[in-house]
Amino acid sequence: MIPAVKIMDEQGRTDHNIKLQESTMEKLKKFDHLRGRDVQTGEFWDLVVVTAADEDQKDAYELQISEKLRRNELPLGIPYHVFADPLGPKIGNGGSTLYSLKRLEEKYGQKLRGFKVIMIHAGGYSQRLPNASALGKIFTALPVGNPVYQMLELKLAMYIDFPLHMKPGVLVTCADDIELYSINNTERIVFDKPGFTAVAHPSPISVGTTHGVFVLEPQEEFKKFIHKFTRDDVLCVRNLQFQMYQRPQIAVSAGDSTV
Repeated sequence: MIPAVKIMDEQGRTDHNIKLQESTMEKLKKFDHLRGRDVQTGEFWDLVVVTAADEDQKDAYELQISEKLRRNELPLGIPYHVFADPLGPKIGNGGSTLYSLKRLEEKYGQKLRGFKVIMIHAGGYSQRLPNASALGKIFTALPVGNPVYQMLELKLAMYIDFPLHMKPGVLVTCADDIELYSINNTERIVFDKPGFTAVAHPSPISVGTTHGVFVLEPQEEFKKFIHKFTRDDVLCVRNLQFQMYQRPQIAVSAGDSTV
């Protein structure tokens, strides 16, 4: 019986990987179809926002985005904004989100409430990835696409389906991760509730020690968020560890993505 269960488990993972690959390719095809042409209302984001650490980085980002638009590497017909963090102490992604929303409200007023916005946090100097420090991780070239994708295109492609499944609001994500996901034919994912919706996935505890983790208490109700906890911390957090797929799992933040 044990070998049979193992074979079924491996087959299940294989089927999942195939579906994930097909779903990812479909997203890339949809985005390729939008590159270099004016998008229609509802088929893409109303606003694309990229954050920067300072004014110099902002100028570099704006220059690269304008060049990408000129070369028809991005969808056209929508505004692309780059906002630099204000001078002073570091404010992190949370402060950058609030500051960028303030800037958007100043520019669009009440119209902002009717927009679907993707905000990509790209501030920072990429100290752990020196080859990306000059142009920024959001403009790191990737071995896919023609013309070649950079992280900006890949982020936009991976979330290509979100505008059709959400009410007006803001998707907040970061520039240095890649989210791959697939949805079963019987599933229907809609972001239509007020407040915040966080995207997460069940993972082993070993993965959670290097990521943000959501505490669910009870299992389907959000309790708190922990960032990069240690293994010893697990013993101190009630209901952090629960049974899923017959082994210990935790709800790991999907690349700091929040709707």
